[in-house]
Amino acid sequence: MRYIAAAALLVVLISPLYAAERVAIEGTRVSLVPPGKFQKAENFQGFQLKDKNASILIMEITAPYGKFAEAFTKEGLASRGMKLLAKEALPLKSGRGLLLSVSQNAYGTDFRKWIVVTGDNDTTVMITAVFPESFEKELSKTMKASILSFRLSEKKDSQGTEGLPFSIEIQPPLKLARRFGNNLLFSKNGEFPAQNEKDPVFIVGASVSSGLVVDDKKEYSLQRVKKVEQVKDIAVESTAEVTIDGITGYEIVASGIDRKEGFKTLVYQVMLFKETDYFIIQGFSDEEEKGTYLPLFKKIAESFKKKAPSNKSGKGALGDCSRAAL
Repeated sequence: MRYIAAAALLVVLISPLYAAERVAIEGTRVSLVPPGKFQKAENFQGFQLKDKNASILIMEITAPYGKFAEAFTKEGLASRGMKLLAKEALPLKSGRGLLLSVSQNAYGTDFRKWIVVTGDNDTTVMITAVFPESFEKELSKTMKASILSFRLSEKKDSQGTEGLPFSIEIQPPLKLARRFGNNLLFSKNGEFPAQNEKDPVFIVGASVSSGLVVDDKKEYSLQRVKKVEQVKDIAVESTAEVTIDGITGYEIVASGIDRKEGFKTLVYQVMLFKETDYFIIQGFSDEEEKGTYLPLFKKIAESFKKKAPSNKSGKGALGDCSRAAL
């Protein structure tokens, strides 16, 4: 690991942004100085520059920093389709941190990323600047400086739903267990981690793919359900076109084998596609409980509603407000 020689370097990197105000990202503990013409994102926690498909994304994860940071190795990133270009320790007064430079090809485009990872024994905060490699000279320096301008508030409760671009009516026995960025995870009685591996889990999220146009939405949905990490040998049982809250997409019912415990698993997925992004809904349960949980998952999915973009830009003028993760 290559270390930054002195904290003075960090000051140099941030100094071009001193004239602007930090903006608090609602639903997180993070505030930072957004670069130039970036506006508050519609579908994720952060900022975006739509015409250049560039984004700054903030995610808070209920996991110890030390454990989470272990995944940011050359091998760990490669397993997720990313190439590690550089890795540095950050000289933070608040604790430990990393700065990474990463490249990745997604949707046929080469992207570059600057990633800040920090946290403590309870939570991890990840701030990612993503931009097409073709705009590297124009955007890399200012986006790097922006994410290095971050500050964390003392508030650690980011489990609310403020700032989300959707709402959903959950049904018992499911309750909100965790929020991960623009994703809500519901579990039986809100337990996290679950006391029983066979207990149902329901996840709702919004993509952070600005400018993503999906031509074959059915095929994209089928490929997505087969990429569920915690379930192997996924077999699709049915696929149906659906319209929920005026957004069309595909509902898929499938089954597979839980990778950890080996039991047969019900996999339920709905993907709803807007013009250049999408929403994803997934439910998992023991296949033996399919008669109970499949109707429940369908009922919850049907309650999905998109929200209009907020006009709040946080403290500091960003103008009107204009996901996925790569």
